[in-house]
Amino acid sequence: MIKIFCKLILSGMLMVLFMSCKNGNFMSEREDTHLVQLDAIMEKYNAKREENDKSVITQGKTDMIVKDSIVIINHYPEQGPELITYFLQGSTADYQLKSDSLGKAEVLFIGRNLYVHSFKKRKTMLFAVRDDADLTVPQEIEGVKQYTGFGLGARKFEKNSLHDNVPFCLCKPNGTPSSDCNYGGNNGEQIAHGCASGNPDGSCEVSCSLVYFACCDTSTRPE
Repeated sequence: MIKIFCKLILSGMLMVLFMSCKNGNFMSEREDTHLVQLDAIMEKYNAKREENDKSVITQGKTDMIVKDSIVIINHYPEQGPELITYFLQGSTADYQLKSDSLGKAEVLFIGRNLYVHSFKKRKTMLFAVRDDADLTVPQEIEGVKQYTGFGLGARKFEKNSLHDNVPFCLCKPNGTPSSDCNYGGNNGEQIAHGCASGNPDGSCEVSCSLVYFACCDTSTRPE
């Protein structure tokens, strides 16, 4: 009698497990697990920042485009702007990255560091400005892959905006002309290593390494 009872319980558990997998609930819970380590990183970054200047963790459909000299992360957050295009400037020859759909991912952008955690791929990537003195790869994030470049930025498109009106920001080598930079630039001894620009349709911001200068609200596109 006891054996029959145990078999019935086991059969019931297997049936529940089967139905969960069939409906996608079981895999969904595993794939959508929040990377809790990002909370501590965000809180540390936001500790001394004004309320309207604090970073938040966003989730949404994400894809990655890898070119010779830039990595582009297109992120469609479930809340907030319609689209955020993050970019890392620098040679990608040694990155071992390919253009790919990352599926649903959570993203944390903190100026000179960008964390992208793909639920679909079950991996975490850290994009960062190469010579950032504050750059430390969190040891508690197991298997995080780090990619560095000379410029890291974001371009935000508000809902129902005219995308062509959203300003561009990028990093340029020191010594090159900065006449097309409305913000930032390379003016004699004053070299801007970060800048931002915005309008009702959207905004852009970028941070650069020491041998590059930031150029915002420019007609030149990072490519």
